[in-house]
Amino acid sequence: MNTYACIPRKVPHRRKDKLVVNGNNYKNYSKLEKKWPDIYIEIEKLKDDRVNNFIDIISKKYKINKETLRKRYKKWIRLNKTCDGDKRGQQNKKFTDSEEKDLYECIVNVFINGKLYFDDECLKYIALAKWKEIYNTEDFKASNGWIYYFKYRWKLSTQRSKNTKVSDKINDEDVKNYVSLCVNLFKEYRNSNIFNMDETHWKITNKNINVIGIIGSENRPVICSNPKEGFTSIFIISLDGNMSKPVIILKGKTARCLKKIKGNSDKIRKKFSNSGWVTEEIIKSIFDDINVAVNNEKSILILDKYPVHTTDNVKGYAESKNISLIYVPTGRTGQNQPLDVGVNGPLKMAVQKIEKHGYINDPFYKPNINDSI
Repeated sequence: MNTYACIPRKVPHRRKDKLVVNGNNYKNYSKLEKKWPDIYIEIEKLKDDRVNNFIDIISKKYKINKETLRKRYKKWIRLNKTCDGDKRGQQNKKFTDSEEKDLYECIVNVFINGKLYFDDECLKYIALAKWKEIYNTEDFKASNGWIYYFKYRWKLSTQRSKNTKVSDKINDEDVKNYVSLCVNLFKEYRNSNIFNMDETHWKITNKNINVIGIIGSENRPVICSNPKEGFTSIFIISLDGNMSKPVIILKGKTARCLKKIKGNSDKIRKKFSNSGWVTEEIIKSIFDDINVAVNNEKSILILDKYPVHTTDNVKGYAESKNISLIYVPTGRTGQNQPLDVGVNGPLKMAVQKIEKHGYINDPFYKPNINDSI
């Protein structure tokens, strides 16, 4: 049996006494020597000079299909010679280049750089408002085609948004002072007396937004555990690399909620609070542990500006335990909080991969709190 018998082949046939090979009926004219408007102007000159068969002449000169050239030229005439007759939506472009540039810069500076909501409907609204402001008319519609080509011309695209919390503006001077303070204190204290603390919320189920589904389906539901269920973990590590037992905080009103945790009792310290987040009492217990670890010597603790960390009650208790608190500048925990950068971030990425392997091995797998811990 011929292995290649099933592969379709190009079959030659005759048309008007010429041998033609079946192939792609659409020719790509993107590599023309001239742009389309220049070609149309050349046709206009031939017409003005009363040259016959001007379409045939230009067709042979630039190797363009005669019928294609004729249709595009007629479209160019129909659109009052303002469009190249090729790209859809161009006839709807009424702003000048400078006006479009002003519109683009407004979108970037105000909405994109400001991390504000802005979609196609917003673009349409602001374009219509700008048109009315400039020309005082309402003949511009800002159609879907215009929106598409505006984004294409200015290299904009629509993407899935990410929720971002509003935070205070980063102060470069505060960052500089923070780094300088750390450098000086690190020279005065032993590495074993310098600590870093960071807490983070762990969701039992990582919500994977992007999932594969059938094209055209309205939604793509995924069966999983309660996406909001989770716990708070606190890590404490000294500069010499001594990691304390992680503190696990569950949401509950009594210690009975801690019975959810099976095993691991020798590896973690279990706490609870009404909100499931860290409280002043939990922070004070951590200060006690640090004080015992350094035999009541002076020590340093680097932590972020979470509200519970900055209360007068917490600051006073830290002072009573010979602990100096150094706060990471606002908005810089992703760069200057060691545990956040070096442990929590990479660890959460690893957990997501482990969880995905669990789904692959068992399609009905549902992680629980002990799996996460």
